[in-house]
Amino acid sequence: MRYTIDFGEVNAGGAPTFDVFKRLDTLANLTPPAIVEVGSGIYYFDYDWSIAPAQSVQVKVVLNGIELSDVISGTTSTGSGVASVGQNSVIGYKTAQYVVNQAALELALVQGPLASLTDPFASSDPNIQQLIGFVNFLGDDLNNKYNWPQFVKECTITTSGSALYYTLPSDFHEMFDQSGWNRSMRIPLIGPLTSQETQFLKARLGTVLINVAFRLLGGNTIYFPIPPQNGQTIIFEYLSSNWVQSAAAGSGPDQDSILQASDYVCYDPSMIIAGIKLLWSESHAMETSILQRRFDEKLAHAIERFTGARLVNLAGSGLGADRLLDTNNLPVTGYGGVS
Repeated sequence: MRYTIDFGEVNAGGAPTFDVFKRLDTLANLTPPAIVEVGSGIYYFDYDWSIAPAQSVQVKVVLNGIELSDVISGTTSTGSGVASVGQNSVIGYKTAQYVVNQAALELALVQGPLASLTDPFASSDPNIQQLIGFVNFLGDDLNNKYNWPQFVKECTITTSGSALYYTLPSDFHEMFDQSGWNRSMRIPLIGPLTSQETQFLKARLGTVLINVAFRLLGGNTIYFPIPPQNGQTIIFEYLSSNWVQSAAAGSGPDQDSILQASDYVCYDPSMIIAGIKLLWSESHAMETSILQRRFDEKLAHAIERFTGARLVNLAGSGLGADRLLDTNNLPVTGYGGVS
């Protein structure tokens, strides 16, 4: 079982050591495990309870004069989050063969017509192979820059016993802020927690928290410093790292790169082609101001087309949220001489 220790970013790159690692029942010393740094001052150690002689262990770790103590238990388990099914329609998207060959045509790297061009993955032309690489670079880069709705999924966690750590779906890229709710109790999650808030919750005397507080660790784990009640349904939205849908997929984008000609690139085709041409021209030290402007226009249009827009209504959203402007937002006047 894996346990994390957070000393804060100022203590990154250190070498924490165990000052105490002993059975809680007999206070007998145990052989401490190795401590490994994750990054940003967060460390972890693994302990195998299946061969451990104890059910609970008292732990104290020291780094740069800072002491962190806790009790770990063999009854504390880990769980996993389950991803929702994605949208599997490929209407409006084009295959990798189409976008690579179309970009190659427009760059005059090949001669058409388009229908006569074959599988670019079978080509030995270094220019064609470079275009394939640009598609993969661009796909990841665009996913980092904008929360594309076609890649939005839900993660569902059903809390189990006293588990504190849950593995996120393999395609987890980033969580949508403030989208997390405890559906069982119909209250929002608290977080992501800071280092200070995490340590406060772990140090407080009470072990019960009505709201579920969480922290993300390493991009693939969600951590609840106070274990939620058993059987709670925790759901939040996240952006998937998958932007490619294989021809055989029946549940939406299932790859984070194009691997063969029949893979669908789940972005606006004209935007992707404009981006490929821009990257190829940049790599060959060509003048790119016109290509850059065209790509920026395609990107802006794709964002508008894929997401739409709504009016900002000062009377409220219609979902019971606070209104942006009404008497509750105005100062109290006319009382006690206040004007």
